[in-house]
Amino acid sequence: MKAIKNFLIDFGITLLISLPCFFLCDMIGEKGVVDWLDLQLGLGGVSILLLVSYLLFARHDKESKGAKIVNTMTLLAIVATVIYGAFMLLEWLFPDNTDSGFKGNWVQWFPVSISMSVFLYMQNKRRVQSYKNEKNLVVVAECNDMTEAGKICAMLEEKGIKALVADKKSPMYIKNESNAKVQVQVLGHDLEKAKELIK
Repeated sequence: MKAIKNFLIDFGITLLISLPCFFLCDMIGEKGVVDWLDLQLGLGGVSILLLVSYLLFARHDKESKGAKIVNTMTLLAIVATVIYGAFMLLEWLFPDNTDSGFKGNWVQWFPVSISMSVFLYMQNKRRVQSYKNEKNLVVVAECNDMTEAGKICAMLEEKGIKALVADKKSPMYIKNESNAKVQVQVLGHDLEKAKELIK
């Protein structure tokens, strides 16, 4: 029931974002100053600029508020660019009217692309949040050997946090980007407390 409620909330927010965007695009479209290619190039350019900005922010501090904002904007811009490009490709492959051919109806597809990227972002954030709050195992530390991982696990257990050690061959190992040899895992709701203790 909670998942349905959250879905409807996210859908409502998406509609609130898409309607003004659609009316704005409709006004600009009537003036005929922008076409579909201008918009595609603009979205691509914004995505690249934001990506470079994020990489510059992240180099100094990934956890800073500025880096998080730029990260969010970068993700939204890249996803919107890809979705918009996919819509333009589909419209080119399957035009509405075969006599007139491809027109690139950006007034329709740009707001949809923005809305879909926002909706997917919100759904992903909810999934990550529920993952942290629930009783799922999450990686709190990555180590090069079992001895180091065992010490961290014992320290966490002493502080009242249930922890386990999983090596790369274990079925409990959580695959991720780092691909470390050994992981220390805790329950999602203990993650923040465990991180503080490990520092």
